[in-house]
Amino acid sequence: MRRSNLFHTNPLVPVALSLVLGICVGNSLLFHVTTSCWFAVIYILLVVCYFIFRRPLLQSMLLNVSVFCLGCMLISRAEDTCPVVYPEEETDYEAVVASEPEERGRVLRFDMIITSGPYIGRTVKASLLKDTVACRYLGIMVGDGLKVRSLLRPPSNNHGSDFDYVTYLKTNGISGQTFIYYRNWEKAYVDVSSVSTVRRARIVFLRYRHKLLAQYRSLGLDGQELAVVSAMTLAHRAELSPELRNVYSLSGVSHILALSGMHLSVIYFLLSIIFSGGRFGLLRELLIIILIWAYVFIVGMPISVVRSAIMISAFSFAAIIGHDRASLNILSLAALIILIVNPFSIYDVGFQLSFLSVASILVLYKPVVGIIPVRFRLNHRFFSWFWSLTVMSFTAQLVTAPLVAYYFGTVSFVFFLSNIVAIPAVTVILYLALSALVLCFIPAVQHLIVSLLIKVVVCLNAYLFWLSSMPGSSLSGIHINIFQLIGIYVIILSLVILCKIFYRRYFYTVLSM
Repeated sequence: MRRSNLFHTNPLVPVALSLVLGICVGNSLLFHVTTSCWFAVIYILLVVCYFIFRRPLLQSMLLNVSVFCLGCMLISRAEDTCPVVYPEEETDYEAVVASEPEERGRVLRFDMIITSGPYIGRTVKASLLKDTVACRYLGIMVGDGLKVRSLLRPPSNNHGSDFDYVTYLKTNGISGQTFIYYRNWEKAYVDVSSVSTVRRARIVFLRYRHKLLAQYRSLGLDGQELAVVSAMTLAHRAELSPELRNVYSLSGVSHILALSGMHLSVIYFLLSIIFSGGRFGLLRELLIIILIWAYVFIVGMPISVVRSAIMISAFSFAAIIGHDRASLNILSLAALIILIVNPFSIYDVGFQLSFLSVASILVLYKPVVGIIPVRFRLNHRFFSWFWSLTVMSFTAQLVTAPLVAYYFGTVSFVFFLSNIVAIPAVTVILYLALSALVLCFIPAVQHLIVSLLIKVVVCLNAYLFWLSSMPGSSLSGIHINIFQLIGIYVIILSLVILCKIFYRRYFYTVLSM
């Protein structure tokens, strides 16, 4: 009998779930079980698995328990390496700017990697007081070396705020904070040999992104248009005003401002068209993957983009060897890689929303879209596109809505109307922005493309502003705790299982009559 169980057809799913559960449980047992103990348990389990190879079911269960313990060990080891004891007095050190500086009131905020002294290799969140007379701070950009004297301190949460800032910094590999007085720094050449190759490559690509942002400005993009285009194409969200962020959030399309699988899929599709044809399929796919990962480095390697790049890489490899290219296995593989490298990623909101939305589409899309017969959809292509987009948007929003309400206290009721316009608009914006950058040698065509790009962004913003201002377009001020969130997902999961059972028992029966 053919096995169609989810775990049988997607064996990496229980492995990924075991690792996730292990990280969550291990975090709550940090003060009771050490990293060495978890390692010993894993070793014993693997030895037992080796001697029970004749009992595959029991062996499989023990392997999943081993992965669970691996998650506990990874989070325990990560927590052990995070705490840093900083001195109580100011320290002299050298550092390299590792992120695009952002102006926040009277300070300039950026990440920097310490390259000298006892804290070499540590990443620190810096707040530099702006010198409003000489304006030296305006010359600071990603990749610059600095000589600094400041007080380093461990991360701490802001008083009166529910946001877990400490966990946020851990997720991004930041182990300290510092405030730099405007007289206590200067630019200098620093030795970056202590910085890992990946982090140095990231800094180099971020400098290139800075040049692309400058090119956007030189093309005439400004204000909200620049903010939207730079966010959608280069993951640079510093230009977004609070009002614009709120409009996109209330409309249910804030996800299009954060680079994700949708954006990377559009770029992958474009590259596939450009490099289509020819006999060297493997080399073509490798070239596309290299360009995709170069783009990931340019935009700063946010988790959602890294997840998408891993999935696209696995997608291409699966296409070459002729396997299923869009499955929960590939999504689980991406989760395993990200969490093994950085177990703190499990607490990143972008990670949770990204994986949850993709998983919901992979699980629910086919059954729901199949409600409309294939023959009817083939004869009505526009309706088929509209129905597919509707189902994809609905399934993703349905499953992520409780999580959005938990973190942001907002639920949008017009997400369907907004996504119908926003998703095609994102595709147009990406293609126009890339064309404007590439066609710099034809000024007339470039000017025409930029004009069209600005009009598309203006129309999109106006449409979303109109939707968000409609009465009853959203519900704000929602407060749910973690137990209520779990209860909501239990209900959703139960409904999904019931619907799938009903779909299999009755829908196919109706079709066969």
